[in-house]
Amino acid sequence: MKTNRYVPFIMGVGGILAAIWALTTLSGIWGYVVGVPLLMFGWPSLKTAIFASDREVAELTGKQPMSAETKRKFEDRL
Repeated sequence: MKTNRYVPFIMGVGGILAAIWALTTLSGIWGYVVGVPLLMFGWPSLKTAIFASDREVAELTGKQPMSAETKRKFEDRL
């Protein structure tokens, strides 16, 4: 079964890089206003790309509905 593991990986790395950029270049509170939500988005995506099984990634990135087990496991990240 072919998975789209690159989708959460790219989103995670992109979110973390954008958060680092925002935290280091934007001044004052704006760095935190922009950077923290990006970091909160990027870290779970990267965790999903690294630690999720192929079946879970296929269900999360595919068009078919998620199984109840996958939905329960990723409920806090969605």
